[in-house]
Amino acid sequence: MTLQQELDRALAELAAERELNRRIIEALPGGIVHVSAAGAVIYANADAQRILGLSYNELTQKYVEEFSPETINEDGTPCPAEHYPVVKCLQTGQAQPEQTIGIRRPDGGLSWAVFRAIPLREQAQHEEHANVVGAVVTFVDITQRKEAEIERLTYEQRKRHTQKLEAIGTLAGGIAHEFNNLLQAMIGNTELMSMTLGNSAPIHDELERLLSLQLRARDLVANILAFSRRKEQRQQSVCPLSAAVEEAVRLLRPTISSKITISADIDPRAHVMGDPAELQQVLVNLGANASYAIGNSDGTITFSCRIMRLTDAEMRELELKTMDCVCIEITDTGTGIDPSIRDRVFEPFFTTKPIGRGTGMGLAIVH
Repeated sequence: MTLQQELDRALAELAAERELNRRIIEALPGGIVHVSAAGAVIYANADAQRILGLSYNELTQKYVEEFSPETINEDGTPCPAEHYPVVKCLQTGQAQPEQTIGIRRPDGGLSWAVFRAIPLREQAQHEEHANVVGAVVTFVDITQRKEAEIERLTYEQRKRHTQKLEAIGTLAGGIAHEFNNLLQAMIGNTELMSMTLGNSAPIHDELERLLSLQLRARDLVANILAFSRRKEQRQQSVCPLSAAVEEAVRLLRPTISSKITISADIDPRAHVMGDPAELQQVLVNLGANASYAIGNSDGTITFSCRIMRLTDAEMRELELKTMDCVCIEITDTGTGIDPSIRDRVFEPFFTTKPIGRGTGMGLAIVH
């Protein structure tokens, strides 16, 4: 056998070995990425491409540091590149333990994976003293498990929040019920005094102001009773949402800034069973809250309504018995709700308005 033939055979065996290694790597579950000492991606298997949402060519044109803006820790905080197992592996020359990281894919989805990294060294008599020439990153896709955990936690948080509001409502309802009994007696006595003394009495104006304050207090108590569900249920009927929105806009228009435009996009087929007055109150309260978010600036409040069909999962989550639903949305171009107070907006008497400017019952009534 000639030297050329031996060389050709050796090259063929090397190519076959490389192909076998490639097939083995592709067959292994999970992502596998080969990174150079400088952090450049040299190779990525099919699972790595799927999890990261990038093609082979796109991945092999990246450095690991370039993923930094799109990665988060389990607690939702950003995960900078210096915290990646592969970066620490290249810096220390030591294998890195498991670390869970979320990666925002180019399509907008979020992948979760458990990453590990081991160093690659150049051949030497004592490998631990050899230079690090790269690293191998392995990661296992746990996106479905993580999404299930997040969904369960979100459901439990919503459940705890609902239980908290129910407890507040029970307490508020008990106090309001007793206070309402006292108010009725006060209002009755004030009206009786006013009737007995007549319009010419020196204290007639004071009695009228007193009665006005008592009636405002009665309205506030009625709102608290409504929040606690102790208010007597009124007659329900079929309510066309187009008419309810039209009436809500009519009531809202004089009370908000003339700089704010109100628009409506309502499916004429949308009807619900309920109390028309309560439905209008919900729409007006949400519209008023939206106008407060816009303030004195130019802006738009939009009432929209569409008919939608829920999935089985959505029905279970919302504890509904029918797939056919009506979705009402009130959106505005205002500042939005600060995330730090978002969980409190439905609590009675919680308000961001200055003292004396609001009762904090608007969204509580909506809830």
